[in-house]
Amino acid sequence: MVAYDPFIAETLISDHGVLPATLSEVLAQSDFVSMHAPARPEVHHMLGETHFRQMKPSAIFINTGRGATVDEQALIKALQEGWIAHAALDVLEKEPPSHNNPMLSMENVTMTAHVASASARFDEARKRRVGFELSFSALRPVAGKLRQSVGAAKYLASPLATCQHGTRPEQLEHDPEKWPPVFSLGTNAKRLPGRSCSNKETRSRCDPIGS
Repeated sequence: MVAYDPFIAETLISDHGVLPATLSEVLAQSDFVSMHAPARPEVHHMLGETHFRQMKPSAIFINTGRGATVDEQALIKALQEGWIAHAALDVLEKEPPSHNNPMLSMENVTMTAHVASASARFDEARKRRVGFELSFSALRPVAGKLRQSVGAAKYLASPLATCQHGTRPEQLEHDPEKWPPVFSLGTNAKRLPGRSCSNKETRSRCDPIGS
């Protein structure tokens, strides 16, 4: 196996049992060219017409990275004119594709619906993410009140909730409207000047929700 990666050292490629090569060498020598580039400006249309012309007529091109890394019009031309044999694509430059995208009806193109990560390895993480998104959407109308209530409960229940602003749980007013900014363990919380904890172990408990 040979590989080209502009972002990592060739020695790291070799350490994984892969032979480092230039992009031209990979294209010219490979029977299967698999693209895994990220969606970054410097790799936009990383592969274009000149690159597909370097590939074997029998080569199969695979893209499970990001659609914008490939000049889609150049790929369509390469498939139509026989520069390469086949393309297997999980991503496209424009998603969802237009109904008149010629690749939708080409016999030498195989497509999947951007589901390359749908494997047993990611199944549990995917379930958690779907559950989070559903709960977030369902609770959005009452998110502010809910976050305030939950944050206040966490703050009052914590024996370590002493912050630099000096307020202790037992010193809070009974009227919630007079409380200082509510604190939450949420990662999206905002930090106000002078509100950081004196104990780094409790720092995450001192991120005010309010701004």
